[in-house]
Amino acid sequence: MYPKPAQPPAQGPAQGPAQVPGQQAAQPAARALPTSTIHERARELARLADDLSARVTGGLARPDMLETMDALTGWAEEAVAQAEGSPVGEGLFVALIEVGKALDRYASIRSDPGPGTHGPVLRVLDSLWGPVLAEMQQPFAPAFGSPSFGFEWQLGDAKVTTRDVPSKTLLKSWKHQEAEIVRLEVDDTDLEFITSPVTTSADLDRQLQCVIAEVAALQRNGGATYYLPEPALDDVDGHELLPADFAVTVVTGHFVHGKVQATGGRRLDQLADLLLTYGGSGAAEAVANVDFYKPLGRAAQLLYLVRYYVISLTAGVNDKQGPKVLLPVMSRTDFHSGYLQLSADEQTDFRRCVDYRGAHGLFDDYRATVLMPTSQGKRDLIGGYLGPAGYRYAGPTIGAWFDSIVDGDPTTPATEPTDRDNDGDGPRGDHRDLLSPPRGYPAHRQGRHFTYAMGRFGTAGDGAMLFELRAVRKDEAYGLEDAVSLMREFAASQLADAAERLDRVKAVAADVLAGLKQQNVAPRNYLVSGDAALRKAMKDGPALELQLAQALLRMRIAG
Repeated sequence: MYPKPAQPPAQGPAQGPAQVPGQQAAQPAARALPTSTIHERARELARLADDLSARVTGGLARPDMLETMDALTGWAEEAVAQAEGSPVGEGLFVALIEVGKALDRYASIRSDPGPGTHGPVLRVLDSLWGPVLAEMQQPFAPAFGSPSFGFEWQLGDAKVTTRDVPSKTLLKSWKHQEAEIVRLEVDDTDLEFITSPVTTSADLDRQLQCVIAEVAALQRNGGATYYLPEPALDDVDGHELLPADFAVTVVTGHFVHGKVQATGGRRLDQLADLLLTYGGSGAAEAVANVDFYKPLGRAAQLLYLVRYYVISLTAGVNDKQGPKVLLPVMSRTDFHSGYLQLSADEQTDFRRCVDYRGAHGLFDDYRATVLMPTSQGKRDLIGGYLGPAGYRYAGPTIGAWFDSIVDGDPTTPATEPTDRDNDGDGPRGDHRDLLSPPRGYPAHRQGRHFTYAMGRFGTAGDGAMLFELRAVRKDEAYGLEDAVSLMREFAASQLADAAERLDRVKAVAADVLAGLKQQNVAPRNYLVSGDAALRKAMKDGPALELQLAQALLRMRIAG
């Protein structure tokens, strides 16, 4: 993560555990059979079972075909037995379902199945449904510490043609039960939909219906004229720029697309996964080589995030949106609050790893490096980032930022800004680090008019940090249908009603099985008939829910 000390601690060769006299050395585990091999054998079994079934029905079966089928079922038993310990999931589950179907069909042909037929194989298959189900259920469990999500969809081809309309000007809002649920704002010359945080898929659907209806109207009419529901205010001093009811014209074509962003929480123990999934090109480097310092527990995860910021921000930026444009994953929780979530031992270890206050002199040159370097407080200089007043700023030194993660940036009566709303140069606050927000932006205070997104919030009640994911899947634009689909897909497994959705899937699987029994379907046909019934019952649901229902049905049949 940081420049390594000139002489890293010496480490002797790795030693394994001493062998107890008379004890045999542990044998290496047998290599698990690749899932692809199981797929191949499943396809062979399915093909031969279908062929054999047709020939038996037509009186054309040959003894050699029965022998071949016996041999293949023996191979399947071996394959599935070796699959224990292999990665499981949708691919293996589909293969196992095909094996089960083939063997069920074969069992209907042979009235006296002998060794190597479906019985032993199915017993092995049944032993795997547990891990298969566990992996397939995982996306239904809220992965985020605080299952509350908001989205932004910035439309790049819906243009504001009225001149001098400031960013963040509200054009329209939608409410439900007196609470605002969606905002349509100006972002430079673009439009941006912003949703309020929600905790259930029903709330999300209500928001998306607002977005869908508005975009449909824009596409149908080639644009719209909006009358401001409230005055547009200046970011710096809050004076009125445009009055309420001011007319703003928007022009668009018949195809509207834009970039999707999301905001949600992660616990400290989930940060590496978050960065690797959404953090862009700097993420892999951010989580590499930290083991050199042997950080303790969750201190390592916070170090990953700190390293990610350093890698991203030392490049500097000259953009009117400021430094956040360099961060595909941007923390809306301040780092000092994240540090306070660590245990006492983890905090001690974090301070050691960042050489807190330069106590050991290990990283002096590194700590002296300026994040987003440029001359400070001067107009029209190249480099740095623009504050809201049009000045360009450099960030703090890396060392000063590290120390502020531990200490905060305390205020005193002498340094506390007199105008809390607009001061961009004063201390960030007792509970903020020096990038929460960066210098030039108003410190996060109660009653301020404008606030910059970086480090705005503390941690959630469960210790989760809030993050803005600036490119949910890829940094590309999505049309209406794809954007809505992406929002639903991304939020579905993260919302608080995930458990309710899982219960509904379980209920569908139970109902299908009950229906099969009520219709007196032969047990050997449960898989085939049950699969068809599930597809009919869940034809409008997500594919993942269908796959989970299939796994649940198979488990119920086996059990």
